[in-house]
Amino acid sequence: MTLLERLQEHAGSKKKVMLMRFPPFEETHHGFLLSVGDTWTLLWRFSDFDPDGFEILRTEQITDIRSGKFERKWEQMLKDEGALDSWPTLELPLGDTFTLVADLQNRGEFIEVELENADHLEQTFFIGRIVTHDKHLLRFAHFDGEGVWRNKSYTIGFSDITCMRFKTPYAETFAKYLSGGCPVE
Repeated sequence: MTLLERLQEHAGSKKKVMLMRFPPFEETHHGFLLSVGDTWTLLWRFSDFDPDGFEILRTEQITDIRSGKFERKWEQMLKDEGALDSWPTLELPLGDTFTLVADLQNRGEFIEVELENADHLEQTFFIGRIVTHDKHLLRFAHFDGEGVWRNKSYTIGFSDITCMRFKTPYAETFAKYLSGGCPVE
């Protein structure tokens, strides 16, 4: 069975998984695989016993998947703790980046964007909102570690994006304490 087939087998199964990627990417991702597309994979991410939002990873960068006895034990603990009482029903277009970005922009979500293998860039992590996009890049309004919106949006090439997260406690908490409104160019 190919890795893609194994990923698809677990998508929507409500079985906890650990996804693996090789460095320079974050090496392991824990949670429940919601869906798998040609370009992107959607994970309901967990940090220890707490839901940690949704994570969208490039399907081609996933190197392995594990869903065995350790994950069954964690599933049981998560169920017993009530963390799985509200199962998310979330559909995203995961077949291509343009359609995915358009969908995320329409949702108006606060998004964390990672550019983990973009050594040519000064900054590789952004948090904010998608302002506009075209076929190959997006303009992203972002704020800094003090919760201050930057004056100008940042241009991010689709090919540089390795991971996106939304509805994370990190982003949602920061959003409550931002200074000023989201700038739009």
